[in-house]
Amino acid sequence: MQNIATALFIGLGLIVVFLGWYVFSHRNKPVIIFHPEKDRSLSKIMLVLGIVLIICGSLSIISAFTTLMIFKIILLICDAVFVSSLSFLMLAYSIGN
Repeated sequence: MQNIATALFIGLGLIVVFLGWYVFSHRNKPVIIFHPEKDRSLSKIMLVLGIVLIICGSLSIISAFTTLMIFKIILLICDAVFVSSLSFLMLAYSIGN
Protein backbone atom coordinates (compact mmCIF):
# COMPACT_ATOMS: atom_id res chain seq x y z
CA MET A 1 0.00 0.00 0.00
CA GLN A 2 2.89 2.33 0.75
CA ASN A 3 4.31 1.78 -2.75
CA ILE A 4 1.02 2.75 -4.36
CA ALA A 5 0.86 5.99 -2.35
CA THR A 6 4.46 6.79 -3.29
CA ALA A 7 3.76 6.18 -6.98
CA LEU A 8 0.63 8.34 -6.86
CA PHE A 9 2.48 11.19 -5.17
CA ILE A 10 5.25 11.00 -7.76
CA GLY A 11 2.62 11.04 -10.52
CA LEU A 12 0.87 14.03 -8.94
CA GLY A 13 4.17 15.86 -8.59
CA LEU A 14 5.10 15.23 -12.21
CA ILE A 15 1.73 16.44 -13.46
CA VAL A 16 1.91 19.62 -11.37
CA VAL A 17 5.52 20.31 -12.43
CA PHE A 18 4.56 19.84 -16.09
CA LEU A 19 1.56 22.14 -15.70
CA GLY A 20 3.70 24.76 -13.98
CA TRP A 21 6.40 24.52 -16.65
CA TYR A 22 3.79 24.85 -19.40
CA VAL A 23 2.20 27.92 -17.82
CA PHE A 24 5.62 29.47 -17.11
CA SER A 25 6.97 28.85 -20.61
CA HIS A 26 3.84 30.21 -22.33
CA ARG A 27 3.67 33.51 -20.46
CA ASN A 28 4.80 35.36 -23.61
CA LYS A 29 3.07 33.18 -26.22
CA PRO A 30 -0.57 32.81 -27.21
CA VAL A 31 -2.28 29.89 -25.45
CA ILE A 32 -5.53 28.67 -27.04
CA ILE A 33 -7.74 31.78 -26.56
CA PHE A 34 -5.44 33.72 -24.21
CA HIS A 35 -2.88 36.30 -25.28
CA PRO A 36 -0.56 37.00 -22.35
CA GLU A 37 1.88 38.80 -24.65
CA LYS A 38 -0.75 41.55 -25.01
CA ASP A 39 -2.00 41.56 -21.40
CA ARG A 40 0.71 42.24 -18.81
CA SER A 41 -1.45 41.24 -15.84
CA LEU A 42 -2.16 37.83 -17.37
CA SER A 43 1.53 37.41 -18.11
CA LYS A 44 2.44 38.18 -14.49
CA ILE A 45 -0.20 35.80 -13.17
CA MET A 46 1.13 33.06 -15.43
CA LEU A 47 4.69 33.81 -14.27
CA VAL A 48 3.82 33.61 -10.57
CA LEU A 49 1.53 30.60 -10.86
CA GLY A 50 4.04 28.78 -13.05
CA ILE A 51 6.78 29.21 -10.48
CA VAL A 52 4.48 28.27 -7.59
CA LEU A 53 3.26 25.14 -9.39
CA ILE A 54 6.82 24.06 -10.22
CA ILE A 55 7.83 24.48 -6.57
CA CYS A 56 4.73 22.67 -5.26
CA GLY A 57 5.18 19.83 -7.73
CA SER A 58 8.85 19.44 -6.86
CA LEU A 59 8.03 19.38 -3.15
CA SER A 60 5.32 16.77 -3.84
CA ILE A 61 7.87 14.53 -5.53
CA ILE A 62 10.24 14.98 -2.58
CA SER A 63 7.44 14.30 -0.08
CA ALA A 64 6.73 10.98 -1.76
CA PHE A 65 9.96 9.67 -0.26
CA THR A 66 9.40 10.99 3.27
CA THR A 67 7.34 9.50 6.06
CA LEU A 68 5.89 12.80 7.29
CA MET A 69 2.17 12.46 6.66
CA ILE A 70 1.38 16.08 7.60
CA PHE A 71 3.87 17.30 4.97
CA LYS A 72 2.16 15.16 2.34
CA ILE A 73 -1.31 16.37 3.33
CA ILE A 74 -0.28 20.04 3.27
CA LEU A 75 1.33 19.65 -0.16
CA LEU A 76 -1.70 17.80 -1.51
CA ILE A 77 -3.95 20.65 -0.38
CA CYS A 78 -1.55 23.28 -1.81
CA ASP A 79 -1.41 21.46 -5.15
CA ALA A 80 -5.20 21.33 -5.32
CA VAL A 81 -5.62 24.99 -4.35
CA PHE A 82 -3.08 26.34 -6.84
CA VAL A 83 -4.23 24.18 -9.76
CA SER A 84 -7.84 25.20 -9.11
CA SER A 85 -6.86 28.86 -8.80
CA LEU A 86 -5.17 28.60 -12.20
CA SER A 87 -8.41 27.21 -13.65
CA PHE A 88 -10.55 29.91 -12.07
CA LEU A 89 -8.21 32.72 -13.14
CA MET A 90 -8.17 31.47 -16.73
CA LEU A 91 -11.97 31.25 -16.62
CA ALA A 92 -12.16 34.83 -15.35
CA TYR A 93 -9.86 36.04 -18.13
CA SER A 94 -11.86 34.18 -20.78
CA ILE A 95 -15.09 35.77 -19.57
CA GLY A 96 -13.47 39.21 -19.29
CA ASN A 97 -12.19 39.22 -22.87
